[in-house]
Amino acid sequence: MGEVSLREEQPVGVARPERAPLDRESLTKPGAFVPGVAAERAPSAAGRHDAERPQMNELADRTANGGQRLSFWARRRAWFERWPWLPFVLPLAVFMLLTALEPTPEQSGGKMLGLAIPYAWYPGLYALKLVLTAAAVGFVLPGYGQFPLRLTHFGLAPLAAGIVGAALWVGLVEWRAPGAWIDPWLGRLGLDWIVATGRRSAFNPFEQLAGPPVWAWAFLVVRFAGLVVLVPVIEEFFLRAFAMRFAMQSDWWNVPFGKIDALAAVVGTVIPMLMHPGELLAAAAWFSWITLLMVYTRNIWDCIAAHAVTNLAMGIYAVGLERWYLL
Repeated sequence: MGEVSLREEQPVGVARPERAPLDRESLTKPGAFVPGVAAERAPSAAGRHDAERPQMNELADRTANGGQRLSFWARRRAWFERWPWLPFVLPLAVFMLLTALEPTPEQSGGKMLGLAIPYAWYPGLYALKLVLTAAAVGFVLPGYGQFPLRLTHFGLAPLAAGIVGAALWVGLVEWRAPGAWIDPWLGRLGLDWIVATGRRSAFNPFEQLAGPPVWAWAFLVVRFAGLVVLVPVIEEFFLRAFAMRFAMQSDWWNVPFGKIDALAAVVGTVIPMLMHPGELLAAAAWFSWITLLMVYTRNIWDCIAAHAVTNLAMGIYAVGLERWYLL
């Protein structure tokens, strides 16, 4: 028996039609058909389609970039476009997660994870937190580019707001009366743990670190770097560039910075109180004060600068007068 050919025979004398040449522009159009690729990748089931999705994405990346994979920097830009909240949330999330591991004089750190981090490890843990948070800021730094770096009135406005804010914060923390009213009330509601979780590490390096004083001063340099440089950036960008605008509308990136409504004002006060549960009254007053600065200047860098001035003044006060519970 002769062989049976399943190939379609080309009629004699009829020329086979030539394929049109493929150009790069046609390949990069959405939904462009690439001969030979669609047939090979056609899924037979939903599971196979999901399994091949990364390969198809890789093919799309290569095609759109002239046959080469997109660089890390191009992918990062695409991530920011897909998740516009990422530059404002990621650094603070890293910072807060590591802060939850910090020990205090009363209890060891990391209890929620079943750890028992001793108080003596605080300097190393804080340095690690600083490095990882700074790395997160470096990763999302291009996302901050939408806010031009400038200060109002040559920096005098945030300087004045920061100094007044420092007096406000320190004064309310040193004023013990509110704590005497609030703590028993929280205890009756079974919420006294809120204040307990907000207690600062209060680490005195001159007492806790053995060896020459240079080690204590070295730790204070690291501590002030976080207090004055890093914390104002990550807190203000999260709170004012994202959270307060998100409270106003779902497409929050279209809300002009400095615009505010009642809900945004509440969010701008309540969230900081939750972040500083051991200093509820001071947090409520200070962040409300800086919200007024935000509305006045409509410039996030003024808020960051005022935050830095307040933290610097508070840090100097704490070290100079040995009020370590402020740090």
